Amino acid sequence: MGVEHFEARFVLNSTYAGINQILEMAGFEKFKTKYELCEIILCRANNKLRNIGFTVMDGPFFSIMPFGKTGLHSLTSVTFTPHATSYFGFVQICFYVIINKALEVIRGRKREAE
Repeated sequence: MGVEHFEARFVLNSTYAGINQILEMAGFEKFKTKYELCEIILCRANNKLRNIGFTVMDGPFFSIMPFGKTGLHSLTSVTFTPHATSYFGFVQICFYVIINKALEVIRGRKREAE
């Protein structure tokens, strides 16, 4: 079975995630993308906030927003939500941060045991 070739005036990449991996496979220049490894708190909000979301845009911004159809709210903060930032790719920061966080936990437990 041979390789099929297509021609078009333009290509629209509507990839939700992994956009640079697709661009690389297609031989196009990758986007200069900022990746952040983030931790988002999911919580149960008071009934008065059940259908409300808001962001405080003064000082270190924070938000509480309904989280899809889960019945939970997400709590995020400009200060505390991102744990790591990378301009090289998601995989690199995930691996680096996860390994280092695991080592911190292990070292902390060793200190507690001593």
